Amino acid sequence: MFAFFWAKIIYDSLQVLLHSNKYNGFVLGILAYASIIFSKYYWLPQALDVAVVAAFFMWCGWCIKNFDEKNKFNISLSLCITFFWIMCVLAKIHIELATRSYPLQFVSVIEAIAGSIVIIYLSKKCEKLNLLSKLAILGQHTLAILCIHHLDLYWIWWSRFMNSNITAAIVRLFIDMFLLVIVLWIKKVYKNTFKWNY
Repeated sequence: MFAFFWAKIIYDSLQVLLHSNKYNGFVLGILAYASIIFSKYYWLPQALDVAVVAAFFMWCGWCIKNFDEKNKFNISLSLCITFFWIMCVLAKIHIELATRSYPLQFVSVIEAIAGSIVIIYLSKKCEKLNLLSKLAILGQHTLAILCIHHLDLYWIWWSRFMNSNITAAIVRLFIDMFLLVIVLWIKKVYKNTFKWNY
């Protein structure tokens, strides 16, 4: 949350100072690269070193949106991006902002951007399927899911019972979704109980 807060401040401040978002990526890219190098030796308070990298990702998101709106993601480019991402995944090159892990430095950043593009493309395809559109409820409650994910006591208590990362991820997913259902049920009961006040 600290990283997201400061990333938004950095990203928005650059837009105000430079009056255009088009070339902000160069400034953010340089700052992000410096932050990646710096974080090998020191971690800044309130995750400021991560925030710079996250701000660069925000700019990349803006670029991806513009590319998509102009239909610049043709089949050849999409296949190249997908191939690059799969190769990086197979080589276990992936970014981990929390631990400041950037394998091959900026290559992992490009891998994360490529992975985001692939997930966006797949999500758009899934959006057309009525069955999967039911999952839209998850998008409506991302902040609640984030809070549940951080408060499910995984690292404090029951992580020691998990022998595999895959098993832990699946079990944690089910627990977090179960807790989300309880939160939504409590929210519904609360609204129905006090609706006479509105």
